[in-house]
Amino acid sequence: MDALRTLLETQPLLTLFLTIALGYVVGEINIKGFSLGSGAVLFVGLAIGGFAPKAAPPAVLGTLGLLLFLYGVGIQYGAQFLALPVIPTVRRDDRHPGDRVSTRFFDDAGRYRIWERSSRQGFSGLRGR
Repeated sequence: MDALRTLLETQPLLTLFLTIALGYVVGEINIKGFSLGSGAVLFVGLAIGGFAPKAAPPAVLGTLGLLLFLYGVGIQYGAQFLALPVIPTVRRDDRHPGDRVSTRFFDDAGRYRIWERSSRQGFSGLRGR
């Protein structure tokens, strides 16, 4: 056991990839319809960290992991973030009869839409761009 602990502590990149691989394998185990999935990597990492506490990866890998996490969250939820309600382009107090007011947003399917209203033309409608 001491030889394995020494190996894990002297080779932090090997420990990192071994943790990911073992966590993936453990996450695939299904017991009565329950599996840990990718969360198993966390538990395997905790177990290996308890077994070989000096096996920490270089700090640059922690920064890279954080950046990849933020990138993934941005890609997955960016469209929803940009679909927040937008203030009309012309304030209600400053409008003159016939001014066109438009609001831009993304619909549920991710298509860019513009809602326009013009009091002079009586037009009120949705159009896509």
